[in-house]
Amino acid sequence: MPCTRHHALLPVSSIPAVVITAYLARVEAPRKRVPTMLTSPEAKRLFARFFDSMQLHTNFVSNIARSRLRNEDVERVEAMIGQSIDKGLAKIDQALDAAEALCKANHISEFAEYEQDPLDKTVGVSSSLSRRYLDLIVRFDQLMPMHATLEIDGVIKKKELDVRVVGYKRHVKRMAYSTRALADGLRKRMNEMAGQEKIRPAPTEAQADIDSTSRPLKKGNGRAKTSRNLAVSQGTESESEREQIVPEPHGEHAAPIHEVSP
Repeated sequence: MPCTRHHALLPVSSIPAVVITAYLARVEAPRKRVPTMLTSPEAKRLFARFFDSMQLHTNFVSNIARSRLRNEDVERVEAMIGQSIDKGLAKIDQALDAAEALCKANHISEFAEYEQDPLDKTVGVSSSLSRRYLDLIVRFDQLMPMHATLEIDGVIKKKELDVRVVGYKRHVKRMAYSTRALADGLRKRMNEMAGQEKIRPAPTEAQADIDSTSRPLKKGNGRAKTSRNLAVSQGTESESEREQIVPEPHGEHAAPIHEVSP
């Protein structure tokens, strides 16, 4: 395998059915099918553990939270998630540059290969944040055989390889953890809003009478008051008749929000 680097998603991808989870089936979001191939065991495990979870949290932020919270607040959280992914991509790109330089300096033209079958599947991606996170996992997968080759050829020691791999995996995990924390923060705010709306007392009929009697009356001549009172009494009778015929419209109520523990 030549010592070349590809930043784009690899043109193949597949995942064993045993790894597929069904809890994203309830997410009402369109998905684009993106072919992806992962060869290293580390990348396969990261994908199986974090990718669908990441998509679930980004869907909550971009779609569910936006239905109750201010658009500015949701956009701020989306920007924070995107910046975290970009930082992770920058770290992995630096590692790819360094590994490629070591390959060229030591005249390495082929990489070690894994005996296990690749995780090869067309992945459903529901947002730009999910797409960038998938790209991060794919680049991490490209890095693993390069570093394994450098260790096999004696360019780096096994201890150094382990330390590097742990550090690169941490970048991938951190994106999923931070996205979950941000989504939980928005969920908590939505629950607080729902609780405030629930405990807010509705105005009673007696309170409405008190409010109406406490309002100052405007000065005017007796004739205007008499005519006004007559018009109000007539209007009240006609309104009561209309109310018996036309039912009061019912508005749609938002579904109750249940607290979700992290």
